[in-house]
Parts: sequence; structure tokens; C-alpha cells
Amino acid sequence: MSGILKIILIVLGIIVVVAVLAAVYFLVLQPGSDEAVPTLVPTAEPVVIPSQPPEPSETDTDDSDADPADIDEVDVWARIQESGTMLVGISADYPPFEFYTNGFQLDGFDVALMDDIGQILEVDIEFSDISFGGLFDALAVYQVDLAISAISYTPEREALVDFSDVYFVSEDAVLVTAESSVGQLNNVEQLAAYRIGVQGGTVYENWLRTELVDTGLMPETNMFIYQNMDLAVSQLASGLTDMVVLDLPPAEVAMSSGEFRIAASGLNRQLFAIALPQGAAELQVAVNDALQELWESGRVEELAEEYLSLTAEDIIPVPTPDPAQPTATPETPGAPTGCADAMEYVADLSYDDNNMTNPPTLLPGEPFRKGWRVRNTGNCAWNSLYSLVPVGGNNPAAVMGGEPVVVQGLVQPGQEYDFWADLVAPLASGVYQEFWSMNNSRADKLFGSRVWVGIQVAALPTVTPLPTQTPSADIQFTADPSTINQGQCSTLAWQTQNVKAVYVYPRGENWQNYGVAGTGTRQVCPSTTTTYELRVVKLDDSVEIRQVTVTVNPVANAPVIQRFTVEPAQIALGQCVNAQWQVTGEVSSVSLFRDEQVILGNAPLSGTIQDCPPAVGEFRYLLEATGPGGTSRMQQFVRVIENA
Repeated sequence: MSGILKIILIVLGIIVVVAVLAAVYFLVLQPGSDEAVPTLVPTAEPVVIPSQPPEPSETDTDDSDADPADIDEVDVWARIQESGTMLVGISADYPPFEFYTNGFQLDGFDVALMDDIGQILEVDIEFSDISFGGLFDALAVYQVDLAISAISYTPEREALVDFSDVYFVSEDAVLVTAESSVGQLNNVEQLAAYRIGVQGGTVYENWLRTELVDTGLMPETNMFIYQNMDLAVSQLASGLTDMVVLDLPPAEVAMSSGEFRIAASGLNRQLFAIALPQGAAELQVAVNDALQELWESGRVEELAEEYLSLTAEDIIPVPTPDPAQPTATPETPGAPTGCADAMEYVADLSYDDNNMTNPPTLLPGEPFRKGWRVRNTGNCAWNSLYSLVPVGGNNPAAVMGGEPVVVQGLVQPGQEYDFWADLVAPLASGVYQEFWSMNNSRADKLFGSRVWVGIQVAALPTVTPLPTQTPSADIQFTADPSTINQGQCSTLAWQTQNVKAVYVYPRGENWQNYGVAGTGTRQVCPSTTTTYELRVVKLDDSVEIRQVTVTVNPVANAPVIQRFTVEPAQIALGQCVNAQWQVTGEVSSVSLFRDEQVILGNAPLSGTIQDCPPAVGEFRYLLEATGPGGTSRMQQFVRVIENA
């Protein structure tokens, strides 16, 4: 029995030891928690970034009476001077103040002004392209040292950031003809009922688009975009538009002729100033001194003439020393409330374009997966309410099918995160750049450094010849020439015999809308390689289809016709059609034709016009856009029938 007892005691001892070790493991070594284990493994130790500068300790300074904000600003200014680099936040989607050139380089009035300030302060300027809604948050977490992006001074904003002296005053005017029935206008909403002419790329185009088009108060077809203001004013006089929005000084010059009057002014006066972190006293003084020097030297006037087409007499004097209280601008950078959202780009994970100097080449329609690594530089944690979203590019096709990518898991401040987007290369050859930005859907704002995808689409491969079609003496269909350069035209010709109906149409279109006579010709000006079909309905109701392909060689830098419609496609004699169009790119002139007759020469880049064909028959409407890189054409056909 003693042996058995010993064995029992040994077994009990082992059980006790195992139980003790298990308890130690679960109570001490194992990090117990009721929370789910995060699915995201951080690539960097989370760093909590304070929404305010840290309070200085007693060992930080011998001046116990110094103001903490001043001490922190001395540190910021000292860092700038020590590094020799000033970090500048800018939202590069607001021409002519800040934008990307066709060569994918930053340019604009604010960019040039900031470069000049850097030269005076003897520091390098490093721009960070940040969504406008996130500029103030970027200042709050010291991601940038200051921000410039046509930011209007307002007392409400001054409660969030400090401002430099005003460096530019923007004033508007609404010009109408002297005989116009438009009365005195008191707010921008009253403009929504009219056809408005505006010069493309100006602050006024952006203002009207934001206030009227994007809000749904006015259809986009009521906005006429012109290459130059002289043409806008000329077509206002001819009645194509109801009003033109422009700067006040040139409006006053136009009014002096007696043909026009000003229906409103000062609806959009803005005082532009540079935003700085609160308490940025030393930096504020340095920037203001540089601005003063640029004004005294006449450099600001030079920049206004170069980028804003304003002479020295057109420039409105800036207020000194304190800005007045202007009307708040429609769009306000997001203010940090509770915590601040911020993000910075870390690296490309795939398809690196080397800052658009060498974008990777893809085939037309080729699917690909773009990846970016970014860092949460704010002090808000990201969750499923945060996403990376496409926000526009150098071409409407540059969106490449991109959809918002939602954050998975929790991304703490200081942590890195990888985004992946499934995209498809555009069909047309060329270079494409699409920008993406972080979005906080809870606060309904974009923020953080913009990232982008840049690719080059190879030229279309040689078209494979269509299968040999069964010859028929009763049906002939040709295209001459069958290969053209973009902007040129080809003539389709067909002959049929013993048929009930004939249709000629681009493949994929609704053929019922393209009825033609049994024998005829039609000029076509496709912008891309297009196959046309001849559909023949014989007397026995059998159908035969013939095809010809017009191959189009792309022309680099030719204007792009984004939209051209003429509706309805069939009308009765005496009725009218509406033509609408939009042209982008480098454009010298835009013209609209009905057959060989010019309906509108020197047309705006974007607009609409009503036209009433004079007789029964088929009419061809042709939009022609010419620029330094070539000519683009697009056409639509309208059939006019007898009144019933």
C-alpha cells in the first residue's frame, strides 16, 4: 500500500505543479482582454500626436515666465532654420492659384509666391499636396509649417489658426447687357436662373461650380466656359449668354462702352492670407516681412499679371495692417474638433511612376492593382468610417474604374497602413494621372496628403482585319480612307439593290436610329478607331450586315471633346434641337457646324445652343476643337421630317 500511496502523492504533486504553471501563464504572461485581437499588424509603433504642442517642462527652459505658445513657435522656427526647409501645405486643384501643369508639375500664383518667400527667408520650400479640407488639421498636428491655397481670412478661421497679412484681394462683378431685364443681384443664388459665361480656370469658375452646379441649383449646361474674357463679353453682347462673371476692373472697362452694365459686385470678395499654427509669432513676422518686401519690389504685381492676367491698376489694394471681415467662403478647411485627421504618403507598393517622370506602360483595358503605403499622422484612430477615394485627375478617363477603399480594422495614430485599388487602364492611349484622398465619412471631409496613380497606355495595336465577308453584287460598303489621324474624317459609301431598308451606324449603337437611303455617302470623324456597320433588310425580310473599320491614329496633346450631344435625333420641320458640348485640353478655337454652315464660331469650351434646321432631310452637326497639338472632331446626325 505504501508504494501505491507514494505513486498517488507523486501524481497529485504533478497535477498541482501543472495547475500553478497554468495559472501563472493565464494571469501573468497571457495578456487577457475582452477585446477582439486586432486584424491589423502595425508596421510602426503607435505614436500619439498631441493636438496641441507639448507643455515645456522646467528643464526645457530657464525662462519660467515665457509663454508656452511662444516657446513652441521658437522651436518650429528654429527647426525650419536648422533644416533649411519650410514644409508648405497646398491643395493643388484650384487654378490659377495652385494646379498641376500638363507636365505634372506644381504651378500657380500661390506656388510662385511661396517660392519667392522661400528665397527671401533663405530656406527651401517643400510642398505637400493636401486635400483642402485637411489643411487646418495638418497645421494642428505640425505635418506642415504653414498652408497657402487661396485661403480666405475670416474671423471664424482665425479662432483656429493664425494668419499672415493679406497678400491678395479677389473682387468679382456680374456683367449684363445694358438692355438686359436682369435686375440688381444681391446673392449668388440669384444667378442660378441664368446662362452664365465665365473664363475657364479662374476662381470664378470654381466659385460658380461649387455654389450653383455642385449644389444642384443650376444645371451645368448653363455654365459657358471661355478661353478668354474678350470672347465671353462678345458673346454676351450677341445674346448667347445672359451674364458674365469676371473681375471688377475689366467689367468697369466693358461698361464704359455703354453696351453693358454691372448687375452685382462684391458677392465673392475674398481676402487671401497664409495660414500658420496658432502662436506662430516668429514665423508670422518672418512671412509678413517677406510679403512686404515682395509688394514693395513689385513682384506681387508681376505674379498677378502672369497668373491672373491683372495689370497693376486692376489689383485691389490689400488692407493693412489688420484684414477686414469678409464674407465667409463656401468651402472651409476642416477644423480640428476633438482630434485632428491627417495622413502622409509613405511609398508606392506597385506601379511606381517616379513622380510622373516614368509612368509604367499598360495595354488598353488592362486590369492592374495599385498599392500605396500611408501613415496616420493625425491623432484620430481610423476605422471603417475612413476610406481612400478617387478625387479627379488629368482626364475624365483617369478614374480607371476606381472605387473607394475602406479601412479594415483600426489604424492608430503613427501607424502605417496599406491601401490597394483594383483598376483598369483606359482604352485610349496617353498618360493618365488620378488623385486619391482620405475621406472621413463621419465628418464628411477629405483630408491628408493626396496620393496618385500614374500610368501610360500604349498605342492601340494594329487592328486585326475583319473576316472576309461574303461578296454580293447587290451590297457594297467602303470607307475612304480607312486609316486617319485623330481629327481627320473618312467617307463611308454604300450601294444596295432590291432592299426594303438600310441602316449605317457605329457598331454597338441602336441601329434603328440610323436609317439611310439605299445608296449614299456619309462623312464620319471618329475620335478613336471605330467599326461601322451597314445593315440591309432585304425584300424577304432577311438581314445582311457588312462592316468597315476606320483606324484612328492618336495625336498627342490634341483637344479632348468630353461631351457633344444634339437632341432630339428626329424632329418635325419647324422644331429645334439643343446642342451641348464640353472641350478640355490645350484649345485655340472651338466651332460648331450644321453641315457646311458655321452655327457658332469661336464657341466657348463648354456651352449649349438651340438650332432650328431649315428644311426636311438629314443634317450633320459637327463640333471642331483645334489646339497646338492638333484638331479633334465629333459629330451627331439629326433627321427632320414633314409635319404630320
